Amino acid sequence: MEPKHQELLGQCRQSLAQAMSEVDRVVELLEAAGALGPHDLRQLREAAALGGAGEEGAEGQQQPHLPGAPPPPPPPPSRVRKAEALLQLLLGKERDHFQDLRVALEKTQPHLLATLYLNHAGGEPPGANAPNAQSADAAGIVGRGLGRIVLAPDFALEQ
Repeated sequence: MEPKHQELLGQCRQSLAQAMSEVDRVVELLEAAGALGPHDLRQLREAAALGGAGEEGAEGQQQPHLPGAPPPPPPPPSRVRKAEALLQLLLGKERDHFQDLRVALEKTQPHLLATLYLNHAGGEPPGANAPNAQSADAAGIVGRGLGRIVLAPDFALEQ
């Protein structure tokens, strides 16, 4: 994956995984685009089936709850674990599948494009200071087929 895409995806990975509600549909689209193969799909199924990572001790036993300590947080839902595994898998691929992910999100959950671009370190997506939407489109922010993406409460890019 290109370093700029790897950095962007790495910085928004957790919030994107939490917000992604249609993980299975995104996986289907990525598979159709050739971004995921049979081995990848098997890894994603296993990740969704596993319990919360880090809850068990070295011997596979659940850690005891200490009296007076707050209860441990519940494990994340399987869709969140699957989304986290999907994003980690895409980050580890040699080929850049960032655009495949962007298209899959655009088709299934277009509101997540803002999460994808706004959660990077600078707080604004690349091209957010662009004088017109054409510059922003060139930066890859405005997706094809979308008339308007709201990036912040008072800021929108027109296509």
